[in-house]
Amino acid sequence: YGAYNKNSLSFASVYHEEDNSSQRATMINSWNLPYTSPYGEKYKLVASVKSDLYYVDNYHYDNDGQTGIYDGTVARIFPQVGLEWRLPFIRAAEDSRQIIEPIVVAALAPNQSNKADEIPNEDSQDVELNDTNILNLDRYSGYDRNDTGSRISYGINWSSYGNILGRTSALLAQSYEFSKDESFAE
Repeated sequence: YGAYNKNSLSFASVYHEEDNSSQRATMINSWNLPYTSPYGEKYKLVASVKSDLYYVDNYHYDNDGQTGIYDGTVARIFPQVGLEWRLPFIRAAEDSRQIIEPIVVAALAPNQSNKADEIPNEDSQDVELNDTNILNLDRYSGYDRNDTGSRISYGINWSSYGNILGRTSALLAQSYEFSKDESFAE
């Protein structure tokens, strides 16, 4: 049916002089099923599991007003299922082409904690929802935080390709979360 598996492995060791240190091993396994309907609709079903193993030393946390120090090993498993739908409309002229494409992405994920009182956030601190990530299943750029909770994101993408003037594109998108994700800043 055209399905494929995607597996990635990542390791990191972070040491701060006179502060916390951590070692991380992350494995992401996903099953992807792309499909194009006879009408030109593009679907993509993704089921993934992210597994993390951390060893943390001297982590000083401040989580929702609770402070403390954590030392030890932490394991975390995070499943996620997503469905993406696109319908590109193409208009071709003699010297240009335009594409208007509505996009809808639904993500189902547990509302589990990111374990912020046990896992330091080294690589997912600067989160900004923009055109590069708002329609992704995982909107974080790093591995230390998970994009928890279920949501639906939708938008419209417009592109124009000209033989003389080049390429112009615009994306207007919005994401609606069904439960508040504590990991994103206000």
